[in-house]
Amino acid sequence: MKFHFVTRESYKQKDDQYYLELFKEHGKLMIIPEGGTNQLAIQGTKEILTDLDKSQYDFIAVAGGTGGTAAGIIESSAPNQKVLVFSALKGGYLKEEINKLTLRSNFQVFSEDRFGGYARSDNELIKYMNSRFRESGVPLDPIYTSKMMFHLEDLILKGVFPKDSRILAIHTGGLQAIAGYNQMLKRKRREEITYEFEI
Repeated sequence: MKFHFVTRESYKQKDDQYYLELFKEHGKLMIIPEGGTNQLAIQGTKEILTDLDKSQYDFIAVAGGTGGTAAGIIESSAPNQKVLVFSALKGGYLKEEINKLTLRSNFQVFSEDRFGGYARSDNELIKYMNSRFRESGVPLDPIYTSKMMFHLEDLILKGVFPKDSRILAIHTGGLQAIAGYNQMLKRKRREEITYEFEI
């Protein structure tokens, strides 16, 4: 692999002319889009759900950034299942992106409107992460899965789901962000994620 660094201005272009220039400069190459979302990625994320997952659960919860993981899960889910996508971003952007990747409509997107948007948090979310780790041993990341689980639990407490619903929450990783996130929290003199060295 060879890194080719670009300016922020160049990166923002990301149009056909920009890609043409890259091909001229580097020859044969493969452009992997931001977040890795393309049709090849969706072929891979379609394999996340097992046959057992498709037969045992009514709802499937997944965090979303660019929508590739969610789109694959939506594509492979059973017709009677509803996929709940918890966006790491504010606004309706993610729903529009997922609609470009799948024709299926058995999903609902929840915007990140509680913690301030992508990679943002407050002390309540950090306390929630620490508490859930101590209770379950399952580490959550501060950008995606913690927000998904926080919002999912909130929906459960509000009685949104029918009685006896079976919900599968998919942990998509992201734990490598904890060390850097803790550095930022320390600089801001905020509560830190306490399980950084236990995972």
